[in-house]
Amino acid sequence: MKTSLAALLCTTILFAGAVPSAGVAGMVPAIPTRDMSQTVYVDGTRVYPTGYNIADNNYFKLRDIGTLVGFGVERNNETQTAEISTERTAPSTAGIKDEAVSDASLPR
Repeated sequence: MKTSLAALLCTTILFAGAVPSAGVAGMVPAIPTRDMSQTVYVDGTRVYPTGYNIADNNYFKLRDIGTLVGFGVERNNETQTAEISTERTAPSTAGIKDEAVSDASLPR
């Protein structure tokens, strides 16, 4: 069964928010990008997508990034994949807000 990038990212983010990090061995912290003073700009405008820094890599929701830069992302339930539109639309910040959970961790 194929797993889409968007589904994997959403599952990772949901799991990261559900697992406490207090001294658990073998866990990697998932730090909200806002807690690391990292900012995201699109065409000179600061935006606030939900993002996590995990092992010095930043992860954002694919649908948020698509909205911010002007492409569509839809889930195809039949093929269980994320489909990215090649048609450009006007970028938007509608519905984008940082809902990252602090003190989240992922298993190594």
